Amino acid sequence: MVGEPLFRAAIEAHDLLDKDVEMKLITGPFFSDESWESLRLLARGKDRLRLVRHVSDLCAELSKATLSISQAGYNTCLDVMRADVPALLVPFANEGEDEQRRRALRLRDLGAVKVLEQQDLTPTRLATEIRDLMSFRFQRPALDLNGAEKSARLIEAKLCTG
Repeated sequence: MVGEPLFRAAIEAHDLLDKDVEMKLITGPFFSDESWESLRLLARGKDRLRLVRHVSDLCAELSKATLSISQAGYNTCLDVMRADVPALLVPFANEGEDEQRRRALRLRDLGAVKVLEQQDLTPTRLATEIRDLMSFRFQRPALDLNGAEKSARLIEAKLCTG
């Protein structure tokens, strides 16, 4: 819902990258029709750039990617970690909402991702970050990404003993 500035910057950054760089933008299910049409106009005629409205399995898409650029929503971050793909997070933040920023900075501090602050987002800066990300080597932290299964086991154990 708040990703349009990132998508616009990505489309414009694509023009600044080598001509053989392919880019797929996945807007997600909550992206407005009006914003979608606006992006389609901006992307029209650009070779090696695809806009996709929604995918059923983001993790599977990311697993096939060379790198990922996204905001830092909880589910997206989990998918990025599961896909084990080099990632740049551009977290959404405003005065009353810094959850994504805190999450992105924590993952950056663990060596799992790079972060570009929202206020620093420009097409030129994003193109530079994309080039850097192509050769950046991450330290993958040991994160337990099976929280649902672990929670179910803990609840079941508590019910059986309680």
